[in-house]
Amino acid sequence: MKKIEPRTLKGFRDFLPEQMAIRQKVFEIVKNVFESYGFVPIETPCLEYAETLLGKSGKEAEKLFYRFKDQGDRDIALIYELTISLARIIAQYPDIPKPFKRYQIQPVWRADKPQKGRYRQFTQCDIDIVGSKSSLADAEIIAIIY
Repeated sequence: MKKIEPRTLKGFRDFLPEQMAIRQKVFEIVKNVFESYGFVPIETPCLEYAETLLGKSGKEAEKLFYRFKDQGDRDIALIYELTISLARIIAQYPDIPKPFKRYQIQPVWRADKPQKGRYRQFTQCDIDIVGSKSSLADAEIIAIIY
């Protein structure tokens, strides 16, 4: 039997316990801040129909999608960023009360040629307020970032 060399794909990484403890602490702090402003968490699938993603991020970004046919011959892609999935949520569930203040912290994937400090899988942290025309919504986002 051929010996398999354990290795990680280029542009991906493992987080061992010490690193995970730090990451979890940071995520906990971020979530606490978001929730103190009334934001609620959502999570969306890591896969979307390719048609949902295409045409939303530009041709250059679309070159970076991990896109493939699944076993059901569906054209799908790993999520490239979180905003398009949020737009799908808003369109798919129009009865969500507005303004809708959501945060999302989850992995995204880009079929990029990784350079130092850049990865093909990374965690994106996103907040949005949907359904408010008030400039106070923008001010609130700025306050949270601060």
